[in-house]
Amino acid sequence: MAGEHERAAGAWHAEWGALSDALAYTGGAAASLRGALDGLEIDADRMRANIAEETLSEAASFGIDAQRPEDYVGNAGALVDRALRFYEDG
Repeated sequence: MAGEHERAAGAWHAEWGALSDALAYTGGAAASLRGALDGLEIDADRMRANIAEETLSEAASFGIDAQRPEDYVGNAGALVDRALRFYEDG
C-alpha cells in the first residue's frame, strides 16, 4: 500500500478534533449569518439617495459644480483631471 508509506496508519485520527471544530464553527457562523439576514430590509430608494448624496459631495470636494451626477460620472478622465488640477492649485 503506497498510502501506508506516506502516512502512518492511525495518524489521521489526530485530525478529527480539528475537523470537528471547523465544522462546528462553520455551522455557528452560518446560523449567526442567517439570524442577521432574517431581519434585513432593503430600502432601494434610500440606497439611491445615499449614492446620489455621496456622489455630489465627492464632486464638491473636487471643486466640481454638478447638480446632476450624470453630468460628470460618465467621464472619469475629466473627473480625474479636474481633481488633479484642484489639488495642484490648492
